[in-house]
Amino acid sequence: MTGRVAGRSKQPLPPLAVTVPSDPAAPAGRPSPRARSGGRLYVIDCIRLLAALMVAVHHYAGTWRADRPGNPIWGRPVSEIMPTVFRFASYGWIGVEIFFVISGFVICMSCWGRTPRQFFTSRVIRLYPAYWFAIVFTTAVLIALPGVWDRLRTRDVLLNVTMLQSGSGVMNVDGVYWTLWSELRFYLL
Repeated sequence: MTGRVAGRSKQPLPPLAVTVPSDPAAPAGRPSPRARSGGRLYVIDCIRLLAALMVAVHHYAGTWRADRPGNPIWGRPVSEIMPTVFRFASYGWIGVEIFFVISGFVICMSCWGRTPRQFFTSRVIRLYPAYWFAIVFTTAVLIALPGVWDRLRTRDVLLNVTMLQSGSGVMNVDGVYWTLWSELRFYLL
């Protein structure tokens, strides 16, 4: 598009840049505090990172195992070495609760505008491939390094592939999978 504007020569006009805030209540020209990029809420990712760090610090310096004499991490009680860190780290278990709250929120967001079938399909496609890889990897490590953890029977490993092991009273291939049964119940609700 060309034209003369207020005595200027004929030069192409720059394309119009239109900024549309994602929040209709946000003032024009100012980004919305709830703005999303690519459909992702980055504040949720930040909270998730904070929760993960809380859990990691808890396992490293806030559990009863780390606060006993001769513990394998520090050699002596953490409360003697770093009393302030231990006091804060002992509350790191709250990070797990934060994860569950975030999961509930994300589950609700992921089902908006979808049929139950679409929601179920999207969850299976998103969760199971990575989970199956983790099951195979952990099982391979347990076979290659016997004595680290007790190996499960083949039947129990196969039940782990379904994510229904905790509801069936079967041990997890990896202890950190304990949360999956809770997640599945969230999905059902």
